[in-house]
Amino acid sequence: MTKIKSTDVKEAIKNRSKVLIAFIDSNSLLSISTLKILRDIKESATAQIFYVDVEESRESISDYSLRIIPTIHLYESGILTKKLILPYSKEDLECLIQ
Repeated sequence: MTKIKSTDVKEAIKNRSKVLIAFIDSNSLLSISTLKILRDIKESATAQIFYVDVEESRESISDYSLRIIPTIHLYESGILTKKLILPYSKEDLECLIQ
């Protein structure tokens, strides 16, 4: 799992078949919990996993129409196919990245 800036999202999804991007706030317990789940399941993931800390990349809130943090985006072949907001479970995320 790799931390990126919001300006790098387009590059991260380019030429990859399946990419999961978690928009988190590193000061939020819910975001920390989301990152822990993603770290736990990354070994079995078929998707590349990245995360953006919205506190460091404030423009991502407007650029990606984020209303709730954490928010998970799944891109397939460069196209946003799913957007998950709370509540979601470890099982939801496992199904998303398989």
